[in-house]
Amino acid sequence: MLIGCILGDAHIGKSGDDKGFITFEQTIKHKDYVLDIYDKLSKSGIGLYDIKYYSRKDSRYNSLNSSIYFKTHNSELLYPFVDMFLSDSPAKKKFFFGGESPPSGGEAPPYVIP
Repeated sequence: MLIGCILGDAHIGKSGDDKGFITFEQTIKHKDYVLDIYDKLSKSGIGLYDIKYYSRKDSRYNSLNSSIYFKTHNSELLYPFVDMFLSDSPAKKKFFFGGESPPSGGEAPPYVIP
């Protein structure tokens, strides 16, 4: 579930040299989806901060956007995802490019995750 979220709507971040965190955010229209993810993660034992709501103005369209988000605690358990998604590590190359180095410049070729 976490990999799917990171590939979609979640963001992974690094804290120090050995911890990672994941932030989940959606428009308020998808509140039920975020609450479901929060519930599943809280039952799995991953430490979570409280859910927060906020609004921000989008000056491009002169509109007000409302969002719901939450963040996991910084955790050593999440660091393998940092290594997989944010670095040029062998784990990332294996996961996304079958062990090869990613192509330089341009679009990455499609790769089916086994």
